[in-house]
Amino acid sequence: MNRRRFLRSGLGAIAARPASLVIGALGADMAWATPRAQPAYQRLLILVELKGGNDGFNTVVPYTDPAYYALRPKLAIPRDHVVQVTDRVGFHPALQSLQPLFDRGRLAVLLGVGYPAPNLSHFRSIEIWDTASSSDRYLADGWLARTFAQAATPSRFAADGVVIGSNDMGPLAGSGARALALANTDQFLQRAKLARSEPSTGNPALAHILKVESDVVRAATHLDTSRTLATDFPGTPFGNVVRTACHVAASLVPPCGALGGSRRANAGWVMSQVDIAGSVAAWDRAQGPIVTVAVNSFVFKEPVFVGDLVSFYARVLKVGRTSITVDVVVYAQRGRQGRHTAVKVTEAQLTYVAVNEKREPRVVPGVIQEA
Repeated sequence: MNRRRFLRSGLGAIAARPASLVIGALGADMAWATPRAQPAYQRLLILVELKGGNDGFNTVVPYTDPAYYALRPKLAIPRDHVVQVTDRVGFHPALQSLQPLFDRGRLAVLLGVGYPAPNLSHFRSIEIWDTASSSDRYLADGWLARTFAQAATPSRFAADGVVIGSNDMGPLAGSGARALALANTDQFLQRAKLARSEPSTGNPALAHILKVESDVVRAATHLDTSRTLATDFPGTPFGNVVRTACHVAASLVPPCGALGGSRRANAGWVMSQVDIAGSVAAWDRAQGPIVTVAVNSFVFKEPVFVGDLVSFYARVLKVGRTSITVDVVVYAQRGRQGRHTAVKVTEAQLTYVAVNEKREPRVVPGVIQEA
């Protein structure tokens, strides 16, 4: 049996496993964190991890190196089949569609990426990859989790990141990031209906479970799958993962066009803006960082149409020891030929909790504590 046949038969199940995507810093804004005192969060980072083995020399082919053909008499890609991108290397012919991106400077290829004293264990190598540690150092938190711990995302974000297609949190693993894992947006929304936001508890294990449940509920309010994607994705595992990632990313973009024939704005966008408005009032009352812990009620009275002038009004209803309940009312101003009317389109009630730099609950300033 030659090498190619062995790889196809013995590793086919591994190579066929779905890829996973990590989307960094999801929320009302699209962003990725860079460690700084006050991060701007103006970009979205998408990491694609292809599970399984890959032949690097036949992906980016050193077609001018005689040793490549001498050492690979059966596996080497013929020179006239290589997609030549430089005078030394080229792409595998199946990657022809990447050449225009490379020519326009929108694609970069890094060769020979590694680290000193490499570990030959596959599982340990994945740990090093996810934590960005040296081979002799063991870290519990992924490199993205540590990044968000140093420069926390705004509390209005639904999550720091989302992992799609895998239950392994990868670079988002650890205590430094608010992260979710999902495989299908419709299934996620359906199952999120079973979850409820509950008050925190003194039991650390139960508190963690309740926090995860609250994060799921909050993320579901930001996720809108009603937008139609212009791209047709292949029905392969990787195509399905990319489609799901695009649905998640599309939920973060304020609507700029029509949905169907009614020209209605995305419900997910309205919900995210309500959370932002409520967090502004809560932040002001808490005099510092807050997090959303519950969406107590959310009622859509009228649709928001593209072209409406939308106003969000928030007021504090109740202040507890660490919590702040905020009422948000949304009006849309619409009309033609100078005649405008204001219509109440949404009203909601949300609860926030004041937190310190470690994201632990803190007492709201001005609240009298019982002895």
